Amino acid sequence: MTITQYRENLNLHEDIYRAKLKTDNLPHKKGDWVFGNLVKMVDGDTVSTYIYYYGEVFAKTVGRCVGLPDCDGEIAFDGDIISDMDGYEVGIVRWDDDSARFVLDIDNVIETAESLYAYRIIGNVHDNPELLERDAPEVDSDVAPIQTVYIPSCDNHEGIHGIHVRLRWICPKCGKPRGKPVGGLSYDGSQYLSVHKWTNPCGHVDKYADVRHEAVANGLNIVTEVIPSDHGEGGDV
Repeated sequence: MTITQYRENLNLHEDIYRAKLKTDNLPHKKGDWVFGNLVKMVDGDTVSTYIYYYGEVFAKTVGRCVGLPDCDGEIAFDGDIISDMDGYEVGIVRWDDDSARFVLDIDNVIETAESLYAYRIIGNVHDNPELLERDAPEVDSDVAPIQTVYIPSCDNHEGIHGIHVRLRWICPKCGKPRGKPVGGLSYDGSQYLSVHKWTNPCGHVDKYADVRHEAVANGLNIVTEVIPSDHGEGGDV
């Protein structure tokens, strides 16, 4: 039975769990996913895990229902693997002990589970672990997605000098997709400026000075001269 079919029969919420059966329990077989209430039985030092009323399950496969759908309306569980709409960024849905809530862990950038509507469930860590190990493909620069980001317009931005630029969202060094832009701060030695930052999955670091020159040369921005004050490193993104 699929998650969609279970949704038709159950009011899925955070108290529903899924796990893989440890033994056959017709019509289900060992290894099948089952969904329901979690029960743990303790016998001395032995703890057995069950999904009521299907039977004993593999404890390491237990995942709690997030209670929120992805972009296709599929309900998410702890351990689901998700990707963005373009399939470039891949991450997992997991419980975060520090914040005591479900989060989306995408390329080591943490988002709240409420952002799940912008992603698609493509598998889970038990059935499809290879999805987390895949290398991002190179992207043809002519068809690469375009992203608008806000960055310092010069090295000494004094906390107020920023600029929106449009970039082809691929790493200029290797051609693989850049990371997801998130809010951050740039410090020029005296003032902070709220800007976009991102971490490229490929490991290459974009410096703001290089990004400014890229914005001038890529033909996507209306500029008449190179933005000044690029004498230093320009700060990492």
